[in-house]
Amino acid sequence: MRDDKNKEKKNGFFDYYKVTVSLIRVVIWPLIVLYFFLSLQAPLTATIEQVPNILSKTSYITISGVTLEINQRLSDEASPELKLALSELSPEALKEFVNTGQGDHMTKTSYLGFSTEKAKLEELDKKGLINLTISEPDKEGYDVHYKATELGLKAYDFILKVIIDQMLHAPPSTRH
Repeated sequence: MRDDKNKEKKNGFFDYYKVTVSLIRVVIWPLIVLYFFLSLQAPLTATIEQVPNILSKTSYITISGVTLEINQRLSDEASPELKLALSELSPEALKEFVNTGQGDHMTKTSYLGFSTEKAKLEELDKKGLINLTISEPDKEGYDVHYKATELGLKAYDFILKVIIDQMLHAPPSTRH
């Protein structure tokens, strides 16, 4: 009989222990979450308040049909004329423009690849990014001259800034 009473006491204690542990589990985790929330409330509030400011400092620009998110300051540097010229530029002409850079160039219409290059150069000339002149060959046989216009120089500088901005603000997972 004594063993039965001890077993009942042990079972009663064990049942009480199980109920107490379950109750603690149910009550303690919300208290822990509440504690962390209250302790992080100031940093969370500060972060949430900064979101509109951060979003207002970004802008989007389209270059050769690709839309990029850039810093608002950088976007403000580009005139509407520059944005329009770059947004309507074909990828092939953009590549030619970047290869052209800020220099003064000469080539020959007799050059084997000039027929494909000519269309790109004419597109850049039409957009006002380069001055293209095709004339009578000079004594070395060069009959094509082109160089960046004032708008083209600004566009070239702007494209470099956009590339750097994209590299500096790339997500860490894309950096190697």
